[in-house]
Amino acid sequence: MTYLDGPTASAGSFSEDFPANTQNRNSEDDKLSLLLNELEKKLTRMEEVLSQIDTAGYGKCEECGADIGTEILRSDPLASRCGLHRGSAS
Repeated sequence: MTYLDGPTASAGSFSEDFPANTQNRNSEDDKLSLLLNELEKKLTRMEEVLSQIDTAGYGKCEECGADIGTEILRSDPLASRCGLHRGSAS
């Protein structure tokens, strides 16, 4: 009997034989998908900020148009709201 003639030749799929491995893989795929989604959002925000730099809109609050402030921008270069509006959502 060769290796290919053994019991593994007629075995089910990997996911049938090892359901825990498939669940782990699905969980990791979900985590990677969430991470990719977050990275895409950050990239989109970075592109918006770069566009604002080009149009002199960087550092202006999107709510009131006031300067966001150096301290806030140093801690979060992608900030879009001044200290007064920082906690509010559009």
